[in-house]
Amino acid sequence: PNTGMNVDHLSSSAEDFVEYLAKHDPSPGSRVMRYGDTVYVVAIEPVYRQFPSGEISGYVVLFTAPTSYGVQNSLLTLYFFSLVTASLLAVAISLLISTTLTKNLKRLKVRADLVANRQFEAVYPPIESNDEVGDLAHSIDLMAHSLSEYDARQKTFLQNASHELRTPLMSIRGYVEGMKDGVFTDTEEVSDHVLEQVSRLEKLTGELIYLSKIETADEVIDNSPRAVTDLVGEA
Repeated sequence: PNTGMNVDHLSSSAEDFVEYLAKHDPSPGSRVMRYGDTVYVVAIEPVYRQFPSGEISGYVVLFTAPTSYGVQNSLLTLYFFSLVTASLLAVAISLLISTTLTKNLKRLKVRADLVANRQFEAVYPPIESNDEVGDLAHSIDLMAHSLSEYDARQKTFLQNASHELRTPLMSIRGYVEGMKDGVFTDTEEVSDHVLEQVSRLEKLTGELIYLSKIETADEVIDNSPRAVTDLVGEA
């Protein structure tokens, strides 16, 4: 009686399978069984008169052929289709992002090389990006503009400095050649002019040395706040 199974309302093949279970393997649990040419997934659960400890009044048997859950099943097919589509989409997006990032990094390298070679005004492809690469490209552009202005100021300064240094040197050379050739008879007056030009030359040289110290040593410049009245008073 405990292993008897009600097989009403079943097809002949299903009825035969349930009777086969009742005779050969009625124990509760889940398993895979072959019956004839068909493989079944079987789940058997007992029904008690008084749960959980009581007399078993019968069994609930669930069984199905696993072929009904093959790829042809619409939900499983949709699942695999969605998985493949998502994978392909992820690969496409990754390739697009990596290609754009690589292209921008190559352009960024070109800009850095041009700045390193002091080609500040060179024309290069723009970098249109709103991420960190775009911010870095903008910073490099600002650096290139700042270096270009600094380079222009340095060239102007060197031109002016060379002109200022050449003037007293030419004057000294003229006086010395005049003394050598006997053009000047008053050597004391010539010596005064030469000393004046030498003093001018020393002053210019001292200013150049001071400017070089300003650019190489931060401690030379005092950036602390000062009252304008004190500066006026010192002046």
